[in-house]
Amino acid sequence: LHRNADISPQIVFWGHCSNLQAWEENGYDTRLLDMNLAFPLLKKLSKAGDPIAKYKFKDQIACRFESGDSRVMNYLYVEGYLNYFSKNEINLLFENIPKVDYNEKLEDVFVYLLIKNGKLNNPEEIISLNLRGENLNTISNSIKNLTSLEDLNLENNNLKTIPEEIGNLTELNTLILEKNKITTLPKSLENLRGLEVLNLKDNELKKIPSCICKLKNIKYLWLGKNRLKTIPEEIGELNFLKSLELSKNKLSKIPKSIGDLESLSVLWLDENILKMLPDSIGDLNSLTELYLRRNSLKTLPKSIGKLRNLKELYLGKNSLETLPKTIGQIISLEWLYLSNNKLKNLPNTIENLKNLKELHLSNNCITCIPNSIGNLTLLELLDLEHNSLKSIPNSLGKLKALLELYLGYNNIQVLPKAMKNLELLHTIFIEQNKLSTLPEWLFSLKSLMWVDLSNNQLRKIPQEINNLIALKDLNLNGNMLEKLPKSIIKLKSLEKLNIKKNPIKNLPSSIKNFLREIEKNKIPRKIIHRPHFLH
Repeated sequence: LHRNADISPQIVFWGHCSNLQAWEENGYDTRLLDMNLAFPLLKKLSKAGDPIAKYKFKDQIACRFESGDSRVMNYLYVEGYLNYFSKNEINLLFENIPKVDYNEKLEDVFVYLLIKNGKLNNPEEIISLNLRGENLNTISNSIKNLTSLEDLNLENNNLKTIPEEIGNLTELNTLILEKNKITTLPKSLENLRGLEVLNLKDNELKKIPSCICKLKNIKYLWLGKNRLKTIPEEIGELNFLKSLELSKNKLSKIPKSIGDLESLSVLWLDENILKMLPDSIGDLNSLTELYLRRNSLKTLPKSIGKLRNLKELYLGKNSLETLPKTIGQIISLEWLYLSNNKLKNLPNTIENLKNLKELHLSNNCITCIPNSIGNLTLLELLDLEHNSLKSIPNSLGKLKALLELYLGYNNIQVLPKAMKNLELLHTIFIEQNKLSTLPEWLFSLKSLMWVDLSNNQLRKIPQEINNLIALKDLNLNGNMLEKLPKSIIKLKSLEKLNIKKNPIKNLPSSIKNFLREIEKNKIPRKIIHRPHFLH
């Protein structure tokens, strides 16, 4: 119409202004403007603090919400339009709407409000309900009507209790209650005979309620980060339990009945105050992962050797002084973590761990490594940092699968020649030792990418360093180097070179240019540690 009448933009603008002025003078009567224009305008005017606009806007929201169209109601709730109303006003809105049918496209939290207010026609059709992070303080008793519910997620709310009516949900398979403030559970929970997953991590439970031990079909029980001091003997009756999480509690002992959990595959006991383990721990024939980090264990029971299916054993940050010889009987073991203990040596039986891939022994008091370590032919990572080692056995050269070797913070003066056989090695850290020279064989390991030789007593880097064609990071900080070999400029893969804290007085221009090129082109935004004469 505007185009046909050839009306100027200025006239159109003033025409709109006239309409808006008339709209305001008539109390924002929504009949005077198209609703697609009136509704967003009312929203903006409400935010601007216009009391009449706010009243009209709320009236329009209420009219739309009470229309009975579940899609419209869902949209208004999800987009936050009900935030303009008080709690009592919202309750009144729900009272005035007709009952609606369940629709999978409705947001779960809106579905819950319909259930809570008795406005859902067919709650028995709901299979899954996710109310994670909805700031709920309580759960409505109306939840009892969800008789077909299989999965209920109430994670990250403010719940202190769960209603007795939860016991009506006899089809429930998964119940997630993590990150709440729950101190107790209703006895009716024991009615959930089909429950397989119960997550109660990060709550305020002081004891494990007896109803949990009656969930005979439970497979995954997670109770980490509570205030538990004891575990009931009845825990051993959960014959189908596969995963038990009890980390970050105040447990000082484990009941003997733990050994009755014949299906248990994973057991988390990190960050408790355990000083010993029951002999029955060795009866867990299905166990594949055992987590015992950050406890106060001084010894391990001999029975631990009976865990023939165990693949991962985590014992870091305890007070272990010795290991039982039976540890060599855990023939399936692939990952063994013993860092941050008080071990002085390793039993020779460790040679029997033929499937071991990672062995972590940093921060102990180990003075020597047994020759038998060379029998761990599948080992890919060996961490011996922060010990009291003076030498490395020749047998280390048999570890031909080794990819990472950490020997830093010891008293090592010489590396054995047999290490030249470690052809797959890509990482070697020997920082803070007493090396005065580098062996020639080191430069034949062409897979090396990360090498840390910092804080030793090196006076020279051989020309053969250019053989390390894959080298990306070389740390020579804190040695006695007076110069660098010219061949270093042939390290085309080098991305980072640290030569700080060396008595280097001068460098050829070719090396200076090489170092600048690394900084400029290879690794932008990374800092290359350079001595003053490169500036």
